Amino acid sequence: MADRQGRRLRVTQLLADPNRSARPVENPYTSLLVSSLPDERIETRYFGWADVLTSDADVVHMHWPENSLRHPRTAVRLLKRALFLLFILRLRMRRIAVVRTVHNARPHEEGDRGERWILGLLEARTTLWVTLNDVTPTPDPRRTVVIPHGHYRDRFASPALEPRRGNLVHFGMLKPYKGVDELISAFAAVPHELDYRLHIVGESHDGPLTERVRAASRRDERMDIDLRFVDETELADAVGAAEIVVLPYRAIENSGSALLALSLHRPVILPESPSTRLLEEEFGDEWVGLYRGPLTAETLQRAVEDLRDRPRDAAGPDMSERDWPRLGSLLADAYDRAAASLRRRA
Repeated sequence: MADRQGRRLRVTQLLADPNRSARPVENPYTSLLVSSLPDERIETRYFGWADVLTSDADVVHMHWPENSLRHPRTAVRLLKRALFLLFILRLRMRRIAVVRTVHNARPHEEGDRGERWILGLLEARTTLWVTLNDVTPTPDPRRTVVIPHGHYRDRFASPALEPRRGNLVHFGMLKPYKGVDELISAFAAVPHELDYRLHIVGESHDGPLTERVRAASRRDERMDIDLRFVDETELADAVGAAEIVVLPYRAIENSGSALLALSLHRPVILPESPSTRLLEEEFGDEWVGLYRGPLTAETLQRAVEDLRDRPRDAAGPDMSERDWPRLGSLLADAYDRAAASLRRRA
C-alpha cells in the first residue's frame, strides 16, 4: 500500500546502481529483488554519497553495509566512514526507517574495530531485519521477517550444453571461506579410474589462493580452471556442463550459487548445516546432497555416487515459492511495516 499521504513509499537501496555500473553486477540477486518490487507501491532510488546530507527517503534498505566502509587506501576508508556516520545521524534526525537484510550472521571477511563500532551504531538504528531463511539469527526476532532468496530461472538462459558424467563444477568468486582449498585437496586424492573432472570457474582477487589453485591444476590434468569474470551465458554453460555442482563452503547460511545451480536443473553438493538442511527439505535429497565433517576424497565420492543414483524430474526442482513477484510483494510489505513502525513511535 502507499503511505498515509497516498504517495508511493520512497526507498533508497544501499547498493551500486546497476544502470551506472562500469561492469555487470557479480551477483544479480539484488537487481532481481529490486526489479520485483511493485511500481505502484514503491519508488526506488540508489544510494549516492549526496544522500548523507539530502536524503528524504522513507526507508533505506541495506544488504552489506560493511562494503560502504571499506577501501584499500586509508585516507579514503576514513573519509567513507566519516560520511557514513553522518548518514546514520541523518537517518535518526529525519526518522528514516532502516531495513537490513542479514545474509550471514557475520561478514565473511571480518572488519576492524572501527568498522564493527559503526555497524553497531547502525544496528541500533535498524527498524526491521530481513533474513533469507528461518535459521539466520538477528538481534531482535520480533522485528524480523523471512523473505527467501529468489530463483534464477528467468535470468539465466537454459544451458547450451548437456551435463557430462563425472564433471564436477565449482563456480563463483574465489574466496577462502568457500572451501576451495579443501575441494582441490579432496579432488586430488580421488582415484583416477573414477574418471572425475573438476572445473573451477570464477574471478579471484586473492593472490595466494589463486596461486594454490593454479599449482593444483598444473599437478592434476583432470582440473580445468577459468579464473576470470565470466558473463551470464558463459556461466550458464559452465554450470550446464556439470553433472554435479560442488560448493564446500566452510560457513554457509545462504547460497545464491546453490540456487543458481538448482535453477539450471543441476544437483548440488553442500556441507550439512541448519540452512542446507532446509534446502534439502525444500528441494529433496535428489537435488541437494549433504555431507558431514571435512570434505575428503571419500566423502566427495560418496556424495557424487549418492546423487548420481537418485532419479530427478527433468523439469527441475519446484521453485515456485521463490518466484520474484511474490518476493517483491513481501518486501514491499516489509517496507510498509518499517515505515509505519517509525510513524507510530513518532
